[in-house]
Amino acid sequence: RGLACAGAHARDPTGQVRCMDLYEDEAMERFVDCAMTEHRCLRPLPADPDVAADRARTREALQARPPPGARGGVRELFTGTWRVAMGLNPAFDLFDCQEHAFRPDETGDAVVGNFSYRVPLGGRGGHWLQRSALKRISQPRAAEPWALELRPEPLRMEYLDRWFVLGAEPGAQDPWVAVRYFGANSAWLGYGGLSLYTRSGRPPAGAAEAAVREALGRVGLGWEKLTVVNNSCPPQPA
Repeated sequence: RGLACAGAHARDPTGQVRCMDLYEDEAMERFVDCAMTEHRCLRPLPADPDVAADRARTREALQARPPPGARGGVRELFTGTWRVAMGLNPAFDLFDCQEHAFRPDETGDAVVGNFSYRVPLGGRGGHWLQRSALKRISQPRAAEPWALELRPEPLRMEYLDRWFVLGAEPGAQDPWVAVRYFGANSAWLGYGGLSLYTRSGRPPAGAAEAAVREALGRVGLGWEKLTVVNNSCPPQPA
């Protein structure tokens, strides 16, 4: 069913992501690795048209004014459990109950995170699939603690996301981190999104909201572009 779904959405990026979320298993992973990465039998989806310009604008803004909340580096900033409170890209950022639990990686300046989330089974009485993935976030350059790289564990599909920390307040009453990311892999040549993390899973409010709005504005984004993630996390219906 996964291959049939992917074929039906051959040129629809959001549809293909939905197919993988619903049907991904070992057999489908083997097929995708063989067809997309090893032998390149299938053409990858083209890059989103705005990705290159948005990524360049984001990097330039952060180089001109590095976010002070990211100075401690990737381990200090991310270690522990975070929840995605708001997101930008419906294909990746808006799943219910996203919980990302990070631990320091002893092999380098990095953290390893277990990314868990729920995939809704539309039209099936509110039921959902629980998904999770292991990913490693590294800090390639000590001078740029706001510029990070994310890869899956184990590495597959030539997958690489470049993370840019737009702002962070790790010492706030409800700490927050805003991450703008741009990625590519052997199935999709370019995409982007944003995750606004908080420890509680609730959107920032008051002074914290104002700080997030300022961080977004420096890279040409508005608060109104983000969507609140459903973190109510009810049990599976009977």
